[in-house]
Amino acid sequence: MSGSTNSEISPENRKELYEKLGGVWDLGANVLIGWRAAAGGIELLYLPSLELPIAAKRHRGLLERNRHMGDSDRYSDFLNAGCSSIRIPLSFDIHETEPFILQMEAILRYYTVTHSKSRAVALFDIVQFSHHSAFVGISQINILSFHANLAASHVTAAGLPIDLNMSTTGDGFYIWNRNEGLSADLALFYVTGLVLAYNQFALDDQPHNTLPVLRCCFGFGEHYEYYQASGTKPDSRGFIVGDITIDLARLISTALPKQLLIGSRIRPNDAPGGNDSNIHNAPRIDMPMFFNFAQKNARVLNGSPIGKGSIAEVRMRLTGDALSEQEYTMKKYDVIDKHGFSHRCFNATFDVRDSLGHDIKTGLPTESLIDFSALHIEKEDVRMKVI
Repeated sequence: MSGSTNSEISPENRKELYEKLGGVWDLGANVLIGWRAAAGGIELLYLPSLELPIAAKRHRGLLERNRHMGDSDRYSDFLNAGCSSIRIPLSFDIHETEPFILQMEAILRYYTVTHSKSRAVALFDIVQFSHHSAFVGISQINILSFHANLAASHVTAAGLPIDLNMSTTGDGFYIWNRNEGLSADLALFYVTGLVLAYNQFALDDQPHNTLPVLRCCFGFGEHYEYYQASGTKPDSRGFIVGDITIDLARLISTALPKQLLIGSRIRPNDAPGGNDSNIHNAPRIDMPMFFNFAQKNARVLNGSPIGKGSIAEVRMRLTGDALSEQEYTMKKYDVIDKHGFSHRCFNATFDVRDSLGHDIKTGLPTESLIDFSALHIEKEDVRMKVI
């Protein structure tokens, strides 16, 4: 047996894994469901892609993020749910240590469909994209992609867990964090805000039609993640489909240029305990609570580069009306789509002051929403104290 240690899969062994897993995957004809170590190799569970929807209805666990079948009972349950099993010989040992398992899971995801009960997703849309030439359009897409990657690198440097994935819509991107959990959603929100800030800084500094004017939506929701067949191996880029992508698409269709809309869906709290009792002791986290949490922790972005300076302060708000110097409302809006379905949201701002004294303002304040066609649901407005 060659190559890998009990904590690291070597490049040559990764290549062998891709070849062997790809053979079972068969250009997308099959979906890999799970794996476990076996003598001289690995045992895989798989299903024909056409059978996955029916099997998943019988056993929702087939689409769980964790594909490692260390529990023999779980392996048997999946066999009983209709999965096929195959043993694949390998030239190296499979170790069931945590670092090794995490690397195996990352490799296997390219051959799977994964269900997420709740995850943050953002949608960026380039305003009047079709009005530009193809060259200007591709330049705008490239700049948006650059700003997203730049934001992710700075959020990573700030110590937050971000593994960014992007899926193009043609005139923008869905972006999400491959990591899951409250900290991962917070990281994605900071990436979203920084993308808007970098783009607005560039527009303020040197306006040009190759710089996109953006509108953006952010929210929590359920979805499925998959990797598309592309020739003889899966595409390394993921795609998402589900309630959250539908919700964001409906919201973006109503958003004004430079507007930031925030979906009002509630996410379960998967991080009980901790130092922030207001959020960590709550069974569920609504968007005003999440925004308050994001503002309290925004100092982690201080010192991150922006332009020729660095971030000195970040201020974010779900907008509304001031009731006093110490209290204001967060206005809730309703977007009704062409099918009659309701999509609740908030309007938001994400403002950055840099070390050189520049204010970079993103999103639209309440007074700029005259042409915003969504219905204001006054009875659902949220009162908040100034922090």
